Amino acid sequence: MYNTDTVMDYLRDRQYTSVWNAVNAKNYKHAIKLIEKKLAKCPDDYLEALKIYVHGKSIHLSENLKILVHIEELACREPFLSNPDAIDLYDETITEILPDSLETWAKTIGELRWKSVKLSSKNEKLCLDALKACLSKDDLDHARKIVNVMEKNFQKNRNYIFWNVTIMALFSLSDNYPDNEKKLWRSLTVAQIDKLAASTKLSTGPGLYPAKSIQTPQEILLLHRILQLSGSLEKSIEYLEDPFLGPESPAAKGNWELWRLNLMSLSRSEKWSLLFETSMSLLKRARTKDATGNFSEAQFCDWIVWSSLLLSVFLSNEHNYCNRARAEIIAHLNPDLEIDKSWKRNASLAYIKFQFESSVSFSDDSENSLCGSFSIKTIALLKYLYEYGHTSMAFNDLRPYFESLTTTEATKLCNILAQKSNFIDNCYEREQNNELTPILEKLSLVDLSSSAEMTRAVNNLKLRYLSFCCVHEQNSYDSSSREDDPLLKLAREAIKLYKTAIGASENVTGKLLATDRHPIDDMAVLASMCLIKLGLRNEDNKSNFLKSSKCSRIIQATVLLEYAWTYSKHNFEISLLLIRFYSLLGCGSLALRAYRRLGLKQIQLDTLSYTLLDRISTFHPHPYDQLIDGITAKNSPVDYLTKQHKLYQKITGQISSNIWLSFQHGSYGSIFEMRKVSERLSSSLSAATCVIEGRRITRLIVPSNNVNALPKKYVEIPLCGTFNLQDNNDYFTFPSFESTQGPDFFELCNFFPPPSLDRTRSSILWEQIQYILSLRYDSNGTEHMLGRKWLERYSNQVHTNTLDTDNMTSDEAVAHEICQLLALIAYLSCETPSSSKDEYEKSLHKYNTKLIEALEKQRSLVAQLEFVIPASQSTLHTLYTAYEVGKILITFNTYIESYESSANESQLEINKKIMHSVSSLIDDVIRAAKSIKTGLQKGGWIDRVLDKIDDELKTLVTEDFMEEWAGLVVESWRECASGLDYLVVPSI
Repeated sequence: MYNTDTVMDYLRDRQYTSVWNAVNAKNYKHAIKLIEKKLAKCPDDYLEALKIYVHGKSIHLSENLKILVHIEELACREPFLSNPDAIDLYDETITEILPDSLETWAKTIGELRWKSVKLSSKNEKLCLDALKACLSKDDLDHARKIVNVMEKNFQKNRNYIFWNVTIMALFSLSDNYPDNEKKLWRSLTVAQIDKLAASTKLSTGPGLYPAKSIQTPQEILLLHRILQLSGSLEKSIEYLEDPFLGPESPAAKGNWELWRLNLMSLSRSEKWSLLFETSMSLLKRARTKDATGNFSEAQFCDWIVWSSLLLSVFLSNEHNYCNRARAEIIAHLNPDLEIDKSWKRNASLAYIKFQFESSVSFSDDSENSLCGSFSIKTIALLKYLYEYGHTSMAFNDLRPYFESLTTTEATKLCNILAQKSNFIDNCYEREQNNELTPILEKLSLVDLSSSAEMTRAVNNLKLRYLSFCCVHEQNSYDSSSREDDPLLKLAREAIKLYKTAIGASENVTGKLLATDRHPIDDMAVLASMCLIKLGLRNEDNKSNFLKSSKCSRIIQATVLLEYAWTYSKHNFEISLLLIRFYSLLGCGSLALRAYRRLGLKQIQLDTLSYTLLDRISTFHPHPYDQLIDGITAKNSPVDYLTKQHKLYQKITGQISSNIWLSFQHGSYGSIFEMRKVSERLSSSLSAATCVIEGRRITRLIVPSNNVNALPKKYVEIPLCGTFNLQDNNDYFTFPSFESTQGPDFFELCNFFPPPSLDRTRSSILWEQIQYILSLRYDSNGTEHMLGRKWLERYSNQVHTNTLDTDNMTSDEAVAHEICQLLALIAYLSCETPSSSKDEYEKSLHKYNTKLIEALEKQRSLVAQLEFVIPASQSTLHTLYTAYEVGKILITFNTYIESYESSANESQLEINKKIMHSVSSLIDDVIRAAKSIKTGLQKGGWIDRVLDKIDDELKTLVTEDFMEEWAGLVVESWRECASGLDYLVVPSI
C-alpha cells in the first residue's frame, strides 16, 4: 500500500510541473501567469511562495524591497504559515536577494521556521530541518527555542539534551545578542550542565547512568568547555578529580584529551604538588608494559606531561621533587627500555630542559668529572645531537637552549659542528676513555651518503647560523663582500655542501615519494637567507636598484632557490621565499608562477594569500600569458582573487554542514572550534583585502563611472574606534632559523610593511570615499543622501578616530592623508555653514592647503623614479598608487561640480588649481612608465642579470639553467612593465 502523504506529494508535484518547467526555462512571465491562474481557482500557500520566488528571480534589484516587506509581514501574520515547502521557497528567495543579511533571515525565515515547529512540535523531521536551517544561518535564538521543544517532546533521544546545552552555550558566546541576555543564558547553561554532572554521580555501576546524565568523553569535554565560560577553574578541577567524571572514569573511556585538560587546569591553578604527582603517575604508566608485553599507555609520556612535570619541579622549589624527576628521566632514558624512540625523544628533551633550568645538577660528582672541557649543558646538547641530530625537528627542539649558552659554550659547540680539526683533536686528548668520545667522532664527521646524515649536516649548519645570529650579528661590517665575513663564509659553505649532497643523492632521491622534500633543501634555504642578510646590510645605490648590493644578493638567493626547486618541487618554503624575492625584483609573472606552485587549499587561501595578493593592484594588476604544462594560457591576478572570494562564499556552508554532522555524532568540541574558524574567516584581513584589491584592479583594467557599494559589513569600519577585523595570516609557515630573541626571517625580509589592521581600515576608507564621490548630486537620490550622512558622521569624528600610518608605505601614507581630506572637503564644501561663515571658510582653506601639500608630496615621490629601470616592486607601487590618487581627485572634482551653484564658490576655484596639479601628477606617472618600458626594450639585460651571480653559485648552477633563468627574469620585467599601459590620461 502507498503512504497517503507520499501519494499527495506526488500529485502536488505533478500539479506544479508546468510552473517549474517555465521557471527552469527562465520564462518567468509565463510562470507567473500560470501561478496566478491556479491561485484564482484556489488559495495555496505553496503557490504564493512560488510566485514570490519567481519574482525574486525576474525583477530588478530596486524592487527587492517589496519582496522583503511581503515576507516580513508573512512572518508576523496569524495563523502561522504551516507549509514547510513554502517556507523553503521563501528561504531561497531571501538568501538570493540578501545573501549576507543573517539578521534579516532570522527576523523572517527564522521566525517562520520556529512558528512551523510550534504548530507541528511532534514532527521530529520538521524540527530537525528547522534546527539545521537556523544553525546554518547563525540564528541561535530560534535554534535555542526549537531544540528546547525537541528535548521535551523526544525524550528517548538523550542527544537532544546536549544539543540544547551546546546551543545555549553558543548563544552566550555570540556577538549578535545583548550582553544581558548572553549573561543570563551563560548562567542557565552552567546550571544545566552542573545538574547533568550531579546526575552522573548517581550512577550505580558501569554503564548504569540516569537518563539525564553525562555518559561519554565528548559530554565530559562539553562540561569543561561550559565551565570555562563562567571561569570556574576550581570546579573544573573538582570534576577532573571525580571518579565518575575524571579521566579514569567509565564515562571518560580513557580519553587522552581529558588528561591534557587535567594537566593544563592544574598548571593554571598553580597546584604544583598535585601537578607533579599526576605527571609522575602518567610517566610511570607510560613506561610500564601491560599484560601482553606492550607499552599500551606510551602516549602518557607526551611532551605536555614532561613539561608539566618540570614546571611543577621548578616552581615548587621542593628538593625532593628534583630527585624524583631526575630518577624518572633516567628511567625513560634507560637503553634497556624498549619504548618507541619517538617517545624517548621527549625524555631526552626533558633531560636538556632539566639541565638548563633546574638549580640542582642532574649528574652526580663522578659524572661531572667526565665533563672535561665541556659544561654539563653543552654535554646535554651533544648527547641529543648524537641521538636525534638526524631528525628534521632537532633544530627547533634545541634552538631555545642553544640561545641560552654562554659565548664560550656556544663557540666550543660550533667548533665541533664545524669540524675544526685542531679543536677536536684537543678535545679527544682531554675526553679519552669516556662516553663523549663516540659522540665527538660522530658529530665531527660530514657524511652526506644518506637522507638522515644529510639532515644531520643541515641541523649542524643551522645551529652554527643561530650562533652567528646570537653572538656575531652585533658586529658591523664595512662591506658585505668582505672575504672574512662569517655570514658570507656560512653562505659559501652551505652552497658547497648543497652541491656535494645534490651530486651524490641519487641513492637518496630514488627512495623519496614524488611529494617528499629533498633532505638537503634547508641547506639551500639557509644559504639564501645568508645572501639576503648580506644584501640588507648595504644600502648603496638607492637611486639605481639593479646596481645595488641588495638587488645583487636577492638575484643570487633567487637563482639558488629556483635551482633547488627543480629537485624538490613540493617544498612549500622554497616557493614562499621565491614569491617574496620575485616580488621585490619586480618580476610579477614569476611571483605569480611561484604562488601557483603552492597549490593553496581551502583555508590556506585565507591564511597565505597575503604573500602575493596583498598590494597586487599596485604590483601586477593586469592579465598575462603564462606557459602552464606546455600550453600558453591567459592568467590574471583576478583569477586568484576570484578563487579566494569563492572560498568565503562556500566556506560558511561547508562549516555549517560539518557543524550539523558534529551535532549528529555528538562531537561537541569540534562545534565550538568550527564556529571559531567561521567567525575568524568572516572577519579576516584577507577577506577584506580580497574585496579591496579586486575593486582596484577592476577600476584600472575596466574603467567605469559606475562604482559598486562596499559590502555592508565593511561600510562602518572607518567610523569605528574598534572594528571587527582579525589578522588570520600565517606568518609561521615562512622558514626562519633566526634567534627567537630578535626578528624572524619573515620580518627581516619584509621589504614592504606587512598586512595590518590600520592599513586595511585605510583601504576600506578609500573604497568608501571612492563610492560616495561617484554618486553625483541628486536631491531625491537615496544612495546619494546616505553617502552625505556617512560623510557627516566621518567628519564629526575624524580627528578622534585616527590611524597609525607606520605600517604603510610612504605612498600609502600620503594617499591616506589625501583620502581623509577629500572626505572632509566633499562634505564641508557642499553644506550650508553651521557655524560662522569665517570659521567655515577658515576650515575649508586649511583642508585645501593640506590637500595641495599632500598632492605635491605624491608628485615628489614619483619624480624620484624617473631613471629607475627595471621597475622594482617599490617603483611599480609608487606609480600605480599615484595614478589612483589622480583618478580619485578627478572623481572628487566631478562630485563637487555636480552641485553647481549649491557648492562653495571658493572650492570650485581651488579645484581648478588642484586639477592642474592632478594633470601634472598623471603626466609624471605616464612619463616614468614610458621611460621604464623604453629602457627595457634595449638589449644587454640578460648579461646584466648574469653579472650579478657570483662564482660560488656558478659552480653549482649549470650555465644553461642560469641563462634560461636570466632570460625569464628579463621577460618578466618587460611583462610587468606592460601593465603600465593601463596608466593613461583619464578624462578630466
